[in-house]
Amino acid sequence: MTTQDNIYSADWAVKKNIVIFDGEKARSISPTIEAIEKFLASFDGGKATFLFEAGGADVFKLLAFRAGHAVMQIPGRRVKESRDSQVTEKSDENDARLLWQLWQENNGGGAMNLLPLLANEIVPAPFYAFTEDDKNIAELQILFREHEKLKQEIVREKNRLIAFKRRFEVAAVEDVGKIAESAKTAIKAKEKALALIKAKLGKKLKAHKIWNGYLSKIKGIGPVIGAGLIGEIGSRQFASPESLRHYAGMIPKSESTEFNRFLKVILYHVIEGFIKHRTPGWREKYDELKSYYASKHPDWRKGKIDSYAKKLLARIFLDNYGKKRGG
Repeated sequence: MTTQDNIYSADWAVKKNIVIFDGEKARSISPTIEAIEKFLASFDGGKATFLFEAGGADVFKLLAFRAGHAVMQIPGRRVKESRDSQVTEKSDENDARLLWQLWQENNGGGAMNLLPLLANEIVPAPFYAFTEDDKNIAELQILFREHEKLKQEIVREKNRLIAFKRRFEVAAVEDVGKIAESAKTAIKAKEKALALIKAKLGKKLKAHKIWNGYLSKIKGIGPVIGAGLIGEIGSRQFASPESLRHYAGMIPKSESTEFNRFLKVILYHVIEGFIKHRTPGWREKYDELKSYYASKHPDWRKGKIDSYAKKLLARIFLDNYGKKRGG
């Protein structure tokens, strides 16, 4: 295998280091922003090409792209197909090596000048370039996930505050209200930060055609949900509508646990929003589906009928979204 200068394949896992392979040896770095920036700075102005699976590692991709490096992506299923065909055990290092091998196979093992390649948007299959649009999507996803984490923190802190006040009352502590004020102040500060993130999401969404031409016109879908849909689905390539449904968790748990949990929650809120806001077209479809299941299964309870109607409506919406974004 011939080593190409400054071409690296990388693989990652949640809460684990990023494994980077240069064609000869593998090394790992922490997934923190500081560690990634330090690694990228080691090129001292030189440019590199990084090979990734599509989806995930958005912070690394974003920082590398901003620093002027080429970032190439490949659908995860292509790596899995290669792993299965070689009967290779799944690990971060093995997947990094498979990424390198796939790049070599598609480029003949020879060095390439990627600048005209990227400028002309001609990318050797099955790799494709991380572009300005991908950068915008990655920024949305990062902000959306921080919004969701902060929202969960606020809920937890409010619950802790209630328990805190009750325990102090039981302990006969005077001025419980004053003691709790500092906790309330911290919660209010986080609520203010949450509102600021939402405003930032609203501004960044304007760079996305699917928001301007489709999502923004749907009653019940606001900037947070819109950012979540665009950020979590991104520009990933799906072989079929079924593949996108699989990614969204619309399959029995016994078949697979590999899905985007954020996207699954987003779709739940999309459907709840349609029902609550009586979104034209979608609310009527929900009522039709409930009537359909009620007539087809007279023995079902109302809760089960409602659940099935929501699931099918979510699938219809996701399929429609997939068509609007182009696959």
